[in-house]
Amino acid sequence: MIWVCEGDRLPTVAALQYLLNLTGGTPIPVTGVFDPATKTRVQEFQRMNSIVYAGTLVFAGRRTWEILLARANMQVVDYIDFTDRLLGLQDRVPLLLQHFNSSIDEIISQEGARPSEVMSILRRVSTQCRRKPVVLLRFFGHGSPGIQEVVGAGARLDVHHSGRTMDIFFNELSSSFAICGSIELHGCDVGRGPLGSALLARISRASRVPVSAGHGIQSSENVHGVRFEGLAYTAYPENNRSNWISRISGT
Repeated sequence: MIWVCEGDRLPTVAALQYLLNLTGGTPIPVTGVFDPATKTRVQEFQRMNSIVYAGTLVFAGRRTWEILLARANMQVVDYIDFTDRLLGLQDRVPLLLQHFNSSIDEIISQEGARPSEVMSILRRVSTQCRRKPVVLLRFFGHGSPGIQEVVGAGARLDVHHSGRTMDIFFNELSSSFAICGSIELHGCDVGRGPLGSALLARISRASRVPVSAGHGIQSSENVHGVRFEGLAYTAYPENNRSNWISRISGT
């Protein structure tokens, strides 16, 4: 599940603010920043729903997102490359599933897929995405600058080698996203450097939603949910963050 906390600046924070506003009460500004107003509203929502976390850090974790998504009839969709031996995910499947959406469609792909099979794999993701509006679509697997592996090293999202395939898939998928929807690529180093920026920009252009990826090593074992480790870069539709925020907030 998603995990965002004080100080975060991500599309998922804007989604959190949007979903909180749907629950009623005094609206908070949709800024994409986990600011003091968001902190206060999260605390109020958690008190009303008997959600208690230890410690002083205020964050929105598994239970908060489960309730918000259920009330809005929206979903988080996760694609996890369990077959990637470099990640060693086969032995960690039970642990990983604790951190993902309870309604996840577990897409466990064939190892050693050819690049020509990328589209068939992505269409399986598309089937899940069309069940209800998508707040967040995430890909987990091995990565490098500008590359998100889909099935081991054989099939991947790559701005150079699978660009046209990506354009077709994400363009077709664009109508499945909620107004506050976004995409995250959780492979290591995917968002790093010019190649990383180019990949995110191309996917964002096709999908019409923000696309984020980390600059360094990523982990999927946070006890409260999944988040980027270290710096993350986000590409916005039309390269305009302000317009995307305004569309969500209705201003």
